[in-house]
Amino acid sequence: MCHERYMRRRRQEAEESRGIWQEFERTTPISDPQPQKVAEPDVTEPERAEVTASER
Repeated sequence: MCHERYMRRRRQEAEESRGIWQEFERTTPISDPQPQKVAEPDVTEPERAEVTASER
């Protein structure tokens, strides 16, 4: 009985997977839009290195 349920579930999962891949193959890829230029962030405050115990 367990084996039958297992096999039924595996068959159902395989059918669902096949359906997803068939749908995927029917789709057409869209062209990649031009990426937007990202401006460098303004650095108003200089980076400070963390002070370690040996430097104190």
